[in-house]
Amino acid sequence: AGDLPRAKTVIDKWTDATLYPARAQRKARLLRYEGKNADAEKLLELAPNLRNTQVERILVEAESAQDRDHALSLVDDRLGEMGPFLEAYVLARKGDDDKATKKLATLKTPSFDSPLALRVVAALAFGELRDTERGETFVRVLHEKFPDNPDVNRAAKRYDIADTKPEPTPKPGSKKPERRKPR
Repeated sequence: AGDLPRAKTVIDKWTDATLYPARAQRKARLLRYEGKNADAEKLLELAPNLRNTQVERILVEAESAQDRDHALSLVDDRLGEMGPFLEAYVLARKGDDDKATKKLATLKTPSFDSPLALRVVAALAFGELRDTERGETFVRVLHEKFPDNPDVNRAAKRYDIADTKPEPTPKPGSKKPERRKPR
């Protein structure tokens, strides 16, 4: 969940992403993370018409001021619980903070055992609005668990949460493993 160097290594070997729709969607996500939204948009046209693809389309189009109205039109019932969070995110990206805030106020914050995709889009929406009442703690905890995820990092930056990996918490009674000496 966010190991970009590894993902890039794997995806760069896919010279046939245009022939395999699932690969097209995954490569498009990586391109979005790299800020190559035009390339991502082209690949998403080849991707299967699935919920994850629809989420990617919305996130790509939310980056362009001229495409945000179209991104909003893509939010529908197929997105399930993610839909309202994506709608709030795009509204906030459009600068319509009042509508986005009202939308978020009607939503229940996802639990920490909710699907990761739902937690990520909720974090993006909270972060875009800098919702400190419900969002900051939510984003902070998500960032501790997924510090390499670019979308989580984007939300965390809105709260000035460090972009560095948190130190792992040692288990009670555990010691740092000793290195074996070479023979």
